[in-house]
Amino acid sequence: LKIITTEVSCDKNDGKISLNAIGAYTPYSYKWHDSSSLDSLTNLKEGVYIVKIQNSLGCMKYKKIYVPKAYISADFNVKNEWCKGVKGSIHTTFNHINSPYTISWSDSLHGDSIEGLTQGNYHVIIIDSKNCTHEDTINVGKDSVLIEPIINNISCFGQNDGSIYLQRISGSMP
Repeated sequence: LKIITTEVSCDKNDGKISLNAIGAYTPYSYKWHDSSSLDSLTNLKEGVYIVKIQNSLGCMKYKKIYVPKAYISADFNVKNEWCKGVKGSIHTTFNHINSPYTISWSDSLHGDSIEGLTQGNYHVIIIDSKNCTHEDTINVGKDSVLIEPIINNISCFGQNDGSIYLQRISGSMP
């Protein structure tokens, strides 16, 4: 049995199920929960649908089929603004989305990745082909580094065995 399902859009009931029973003892008949006898259903909402499949010998099998609803799942990788003019960035990774999609950021920025950012909040709106919407606000911070010197004095006057090591206590490098 080959089952093809189509996700339901976020703003309407347009999910689909198509069945193709293959094998011996044809023809196959279908009986759905709503008494339909077609090999496919359309205009479905999210949910579980049960179909009874019967071959020409009368052997039956029941199958539960889940039709999912579309959604957007995104992760945002933020690099904070750094001192000395190194700007921040936000890179978007989608775990689930229906292409094509649009992604719009505050300050009229567009795209999966935006760069050259200063410290502050950036609002994003993502709309996919199933009319699902994801809105979020991402904060770009400003990193600074706190450094502690570790000093090893010379062992004796006139010796060259002293050293200074700079240890990063906090903050991240660009």
